[in-house]
Amino acid sequence: MFIISAECSKCGETFPANEVLTVCTKCGGALLFQYDLDRVVEKVSKSVLKKRENTFWKFRELLPISSSKNIVSLGEPYTLILRFSVINGKTTKNVCFKDDERLPTGTFKARGMALAVSKLKELGVKRVALPSAGNAAAALAAYGAKAGMDVYAFIPKDVPESNLKECIYLGAEVYLVSGMINDAAEIVRRFSKNYG
Repeated sequence: MFIISAECSKCGETFPANEVLTVCTKCGGALLFQYDLDRVVEKVSKSVLKKRENTFWKFRELLPISSSKNIVSLGEPYTLILRFSVINGKTTKNVCFKDDERLPTGTFKARGMALAVSKLKELGVKRVALPSAGNAAAALAAYGAKAGMDVYAFIPKDVPESNLKECIYLGAEVYLVSGMINDAAEIVRRFSKNYG
């Protein structure tokens, strides 16, 4: 494993990478994994990468999992980057769009949830909860189901019906929340304190 630690993007506090983490306990900032890039360069050559399948997991040494056996995948392919030279009749330079509709859940959230669920599996986590506006909950429901985890999704009442159905179909416990995603996040915070 080439990961060194998790570092707060705001205050720089570091945390062990082999523990369940959410946000920085000092300031609430997002945590970013830090890697020993010199070792990666030493151990992973271009010829090794060329032999691997063109999927999200091709560069697994730069992902925070220690063993490929912990990967929870639904077949995440590379997604296309589409270049646009004209938009609304105007010539553009360097305008690109990433087409993520080919991902298993139809949203870019699939990559993050594939990785998050894989890391949680590695850490022995059996149940997860999250606040979501819809897409993240659907992606977590899909990857959590594949990993055999209990998934609890707290989403606003006005979530798109397609996201709601996807979560339920994939076995997530869904709680509709009055208010916005921040209201759902507060419930998840309390839920996690009470139920681990």
